[in-house]
Parts: sequence; C-alpha cells; structure tokens
Amino acid sequence: KNVLDLLNNEKYTKNAKSSSEIFKDRSMSPEQSVVYWTEYVIRHKGAPHLKSNAYALTWYQYYLLDVISTTVMFVFIVLFVTYKVLKLGYNYVFDNFKQIKTKCE
Repeated sequence: KNVLDLLNNEKYTKNAKSSSEIFKDRSMSPEQSVVYWTEYVIRHKGAPHLKSNAYALTWYQYYLLDVISTTVMFVFIVLFVTYKVLKLGYNYVFDNFKQIKTKCE
C-alpha cells in the first residue's frame, strides 16, 4: 500500500523532482569537481590547512577523557559532600530526639 502511494501520489513526485533539480544545480560536474579538488590538493602540497585539528590532539583529548574525568570528579565531590551533610544533619536530629525522649522518661 505504501509503495503504491509513493508511486501514484503527485506530491511525492513533485518533491522528488524538486530535490533532483536542486541537487543537479551545480557550478561544475562531479568529474570536474574531482579534478579541481585533486589539483587543489596537489598545488597546496596536501592542503594541510584543510585538515582537521583533531589530528594534533592527544588520544585522551580527542576522546575528551580529561573533560569527562573532571566532570566525574566534580559530581563525585558534590555527592560526597551532600551525603556527609545529610548524614551529619540526620545524626544531629536523631541524637537530639533520643536526648529529648530520655529526658521525658
């Protein structure tokens, strides 16, 4: 049913033709583009200015391990401090509750 809808619906045909025209509207053909860029790279001795700066990064920077480890440590410290503060507060309240309970008896 869906395949027949794609084949028979005029809306899909118009969109396909429009996309095809946009794709084909180029200043040069694919063959000319290949020749141009090949010659460009040869002229500029490998075109190092077009290479990604990721090649200059160390492996741990490339995989963002330094950022990830810093974030994990920060989250761990925040959770640890929160745990200690809550534990201290719980112990303070619970100890006071025990003292009040023993005074009442």
